[in-house]
Amino acid sequence: MAAPRAEEARRAAGGGKSATTVTWAEARHFRPAAMAARKIMRMAERQARSLRPLPRPAQRIGQWRVAQGFAPSTAGYGPLRDLPDWAFADGRPAPLWKGQLRRLQENEALARRAVKLSRILAAAAERGEPQGVPPPRLRPKGSQRPPVQTSTNQ
Repeated sequence: MAAPRAEEARRAAGGGKSATTVTWAEARHFRPAAMAARKIMRMAERQARSLRPLPRPAQRIGQWRVAQGFAPSTAGYGPLRDLPDWAFADGRPAPLWKGQLRRLQENEALARRAVKLSRILAAAAERGEPQGVPPPRLRPKGSQRPPVQTSTNQ
């Protein structure tokens, strides 16, 4: 007797079958939607796993050297590159290598260029010329421009 009463209550409340009652024929139509929902859940789980913090990648030796205050490579600046490896027993310095001579010449050329440019700037300042690059001219805003003459404005 309980079943007819429940059916009557359903009909009185909604006028038909309840939302939770689904026949086998109707369930076949919902199967692709359920599969799509499961696929979306799997994708969301994968994405959540990928958002976890990853361990830091190993530093390259050059990055570690820079972090420690050294040159990125052993050929960079520093006492190992610039100071002589040995000296004579009587105290005379060792002869310079080709790389050391080349670096000395490059440094000297750079110093000469810096002095030359500073003299040019000092001379320009004495003459009263502006120093450096002039600032770019800015265009006026659109509301400040005169209106464009068209055939309808005449």
